[in-house]
Amino acid sequence: MRTILITGAASGLGRALAMQFADQNTTLVLLDIDEAGLSETGRCLNVSQERVHSFVVNIGNITELERCLETVESSCSPIDWIINCAGISITSSAIDVTNNQWQQIMTINVLGSIAVINHFLPSLIKRRSGKIINIASMFGVLPAPSGVAYATSKHALVGYTKTLMVELDNTGVDVHLVCPGFIKTQLFENTTYNKVNKGALLPDTRSMMTATEAAEQIQQGLEQRRKWIVFPFYVHVLWWVEWLFPSMARYIWRTQWQEFLNKSRQ
Repeated sequence: MRTILITGAASGLGRALAMQFADQNTTLVLLDIDEAGLSETGRCLNVSQERVHSFVVNIGNITELERCLETVESSCSPIDWIINCAGISITSSAIDVTNNQWQQIMTINVLGSIAVINHFLPSLIKRRSGKIINIASMFGVLPAPSGVAYATSKHALVGYTKTLMVELDNTGVDVHLVCPGFIKTQLFENTTYNKVNKGALLPDTRSMMTATEAAEQIQQGLEQRRKWIVFPFYVHVLWWVEWLFPSMARYIWRTQWQEFLNKSRQ
């Protein structure tokens, strides 16, 4: 028996992960700000409703989040797995990201994850078991032209998770870092677009992997006990280009930036 807490479970990859891990040996604790989306996720799960606990909470408000986690702790079984999947994005040049937007994206994408881990980590260490799975992005290890705030937050999450891996070595608590490429979700539609033409910049998601496919990749990586779960293959290629051929990488990122500038003026 295991209890899995998933943030950002109302849609996209968070919902897909809930569906991927739902079985009769699992209790799911689902967190999100979207009450309707959480209800829909619950209806999608092929498990008894007694094994699904949904909590509406604003991950971007740490005080509210901590109160919610206290309720989770008092009303649910001890948490065995933590999957931090909640996240937002901003499409903008660096100069146009406001201070409030910086605070919001860093809180939701980084500080919220840390708050969840801090709350349950003492129990995991005491029981010498459990998993912490942080969903970062390929832009946690690569530049993201037009997505400087998103890349900054994901780089921070990568650095935190890599260090946590070292600190929790030999404690019985496994730490996993997930860095996926583009996934077909509502993230692009829900992204904040600063002083640019959203219609011109929305990507064509038809060729992207689905959230279900991504969830399957993550489950496979966990079963193989991989600390880093990076997919699909093109993310590995770009990562190696960044390290081995920096001049080529700079050309790729400058080209992407120029495309953003051209489209943003349309």
